[in-house]
Amino acid sequence: MKVVAICEVEGMIFLQCFCVSVSDVYRIVAEPWNLAAVDAQQSVYCLSPSAAPAVPMPPWGGPTNLYSQTWSSSPSLPHEEGAIDLISSRSIASQLRSHDWPPFLRDCVRVLKPEGKLEISVLDPMPRNAGPLLQQWTTAYLILGLERRFLATRPAMVLPFWLKDVSELTLPHIKTVTFSAVTNDDADVTESINPDLMTIDGDHPRLTGTHRRRRSDVQQLRTVVGRHFYQALYKELAPEARPKRPVSPGVDDANEIIRHWWWKDPAIVRECREHGTLFEMVTYTCLKRNPSS
Repeated sequence: MKVVAICEVEGMIFLQCFCVSVSDVYRIVAEPWNLAAVDAQQSVYCLSPSAAPAVPMPPWGGPTNLYSQTWSSSPSLPHEEGAIDLISSRSIASQLRSHDWPPFLRDCVRVLKPEGKLEISVLDPMPRNAGPLLQQWTTAYLILGLERRFLATRPAMVLPFWLKDVSELTLPHIKTVTFSAVTNDDADVTESINPDLMTIDGDHPRLTGTHRRRRSDVQQLRTVVGRHFYQALYKELAPEARPKRPVSPGVDDANEIIRHWWWKDPAIVRECREHGTLFEMVTYTCLKRNPSS
């Protein structure tokens, strides 16, 4: 089995939060690493648009079936026809220009085996139920920045249409995960988050007492991890707050930029609580049709 994971060095972070502490020099890309580790018989290719290695190896080594490649031929994939079982990405929407999506999807069909799977997850820059203050912030920084780079500003809305235009793919199966945009620790938050704001493909029953507190803790963790992913996707577009000072004498990290995010603004946080603002991650899964069936 051959798998292609398309990502940036910092793009795939869902499992990274639960790993042991690792130096920034060895920023592990969690999803392709996990795919390679669970099945040594499959080959996993991690494509990165940057020149840096997509999967830096820690001192203790890594899966021998995980291969790092620079994706220099975008939107074409560097693989032979009918060679891949699964193509997966959660960061490509922030890398692929709008006019490159159709040829990219056609090339996915080319490299996939019959009944091979294409899985793409997207997180829109504009959260759901955003109030006027958050809409203003997101439009001023993220939306206009994406438009200047010719990137999709509402990938969750337009991607299904691009997928349906490729007749060799089945209609997409859609899975939506939503979670609160604010946590208990955010500025101007005085009461716990309503656990009913977090749903996965449907509503969960209302919980009380200890179970409610546990749900709130889980929801906060989802929000923190989701924000990390949101930052990784849109970090180049957020406004600069101030240059970061050296962490210790003789250590110069002045080139690292501190970004200002909307959840640091108490007025926007208060508005999000009033409107029930949510992050929404949507995953689209398609299969390559088998001509013989």
